[in-house]
Amino acid sequence: MTYIRSNIVDAEWSDCLSRLRDARALVLRDAESFHQAAMALERVGQMLCGKVRNGLGAYENELLELGTTAETMDSAEVARLFATVKEARNMAVHEGAWARHLSSRLVDFFLILEQAIMSKMKYAQDIMVRQPVVAEMWHLVAHVRQTMLANSFSSLPVFKDGRWHCISDLTIMRFLHGAADAKDLKARLSAQLEVAISAGEILPDVAMCWTPDSKLVEIVAAMQAGPALVIDSRSGTSRLVGILTPFDLL
Repeated sequence: MTYIRSNIVDAEWSDCLSRLRDARALVLRDAESFHQAAMALERVGQMLCGKVRNGLGAYENELLELGTTAETMDSAEVARLFATVKEARNMAVHEGAWARHLSSRLVDFFLILEQAIMSKMKYAQDIMVRQPVVAEMWHLVAHVRQTMLANSFSSLPVFKDGRWHCISDLTIMRFLHGAADAKDLKARLSAQLEVAISAGEILPDVAMCWTPDSKLVEIVAAMQAGPALVIDSRSGTSRLVGILTPFDLL
């Protein structure tokens, strides 16, 4: 029997994928956020059936049906994970090692659902991270470094000479570690990105750019180590609307 409604549009799948990823990031940062993160499962269940029901268990059939469409997953394993998550969701208090264990189970279930949803995605706009963080040519190198560290970014887009480029953590690292002493390091951190690039001390790479309707299969085949940038096709190459990294496509 099929429980998932047949008229789900791509935008709904994309919204659910985003909610699951945000919830997974939340519970990985703080195991005590289990209940808040688990609410994402109820939101996905509502989308799958098109109805608002009472409690996580009310969406069991829909969530299990979606989970079993993920590659390499069998229905028994998906059902066991869901049962663990549902029981934990219904319990009032979790502490210590038990809380970390339950959070790990929740993350496992998120990953199964994410994989299942991603198998339905065909275009860049379905998976891309929207409103990406960018570096500006007037930013100080210290600001670029801090942004990378705070967000675990391996690169940042920057618009230079009419084209989008990417600055990698590798080139920032080499620039800073090339300092002769503490005074030189402070000077390098205080340098504007434009100055360091013009001097050839920071070397951004020309980015691979795509449009929102670009096919994921084509992006995957062409992708190198850096991210793929998604440009608004209606405004030429100036407006960045999304970013896709190999991590997003795992």
